[in-house]
Amino acid sequence: MSHFLYNESCPRCRKNGSDRQGDNLAVYSDGHKYCFKCNYFKEGDKLYVLRTNSDNRNVKKDFKTLNEFSLDALNWFKKYELTNDEIYAYFLPVREGWCFKTDNFNLIRDLYAKPKVRITGDVVGNEPLLHKNNTLVLVEDVVSMIKVSRHFSSCALLKATIHDKLLIRLAKDYDNLVLWLDPDMYMRMVDRLKPKCDLLFKKVKVVLSEKDPKEHNDIEILKYIDNI
Repeated sequence: MSHFLYNESCPRCRKNGSDRQGDNLAVYSDGHKYCFKCNYFKEGDKLYVLRTNSDNRNVKKDFKTLNEFSLDALNWFKKYELTNDEIYAYFLPVREGWCFKTDNFNLIRDLYAKPKVRITGDVVGNEPLLHKNNTLVLVEDVVSMIKVSRHFSSCALLKATIHDKLLIRLAKDYDNLVLWLDPDMYMRMVDRLKPKCDLLFKKVKVVLSEKDPKEHNDIEILKYIDNI
């Protein structure tokens, strides 16, 4: 599996007047490039995985190409069935965990220290979003966002609340909204949030699940969001 090499400026961000530091675009060993800010993607060598590793399902076997991350961090990712491409596309290694970085904030997940999650920067108004289609699923964490984005557009609230500006911003780009948050928020979502969202989106669905989206496999995620 390919591994991270360096950062360079993103042509799409530069065209839109951002990426002033010239480091939004991540470059990987197979030649593909990915922008954490605008989701710009440039395809690399399609045969890279076949030429370098015949079985990318085994973390220990992949460790030589995933050596920027600790083995504990890799096992943590694999517990939630993230692919190697997803790990390299969205996360940076830190000593005892991983980092999710955007232009506006850094989220560091430490596997051992407390607090386990540290966020520096501004999340509110800059909630990360991955575009897939016209259905947007609102979740609480970045790993859930990544897994859901395999099938639907997704946005991670992180430590932010569901504020009106966020809903209005999302409604400009998406027809349907799925609220998939902690089960203890279910009644609040049904009683307060859904009526407000009904005014902004064509269809709104509230998911009740005992587990986070990241703890479900692809088939289960599709079943929960079916019929939207």
